[in-house]
Amino acid sequence: MNVDELRHCALDPETRTLRRLTMDDGKEAREALKMFDVLMGNDVARRRDFLVKNSALVDSSTLDI
Repeated sequence: MNVDELRHCALDPETRTLRRLTMDDGKEAREALKMFDVLMGNDVARRRDFLVKNSALVDSSTLDI
């Protein structure tokens, strides 16, 4: 995402959409935290393993590449 796209999608109050997400403590919250850590954490090998394992679930025709 380039700077102009970021400005339009995330920063401009006229074009962005904000949603508050809440989750009760419990199993779902723990799973969400675990997934966030896999995708955004510092362990590159763990993230790569997740992406490789789940890549077959993606319809490549929907990717904007």
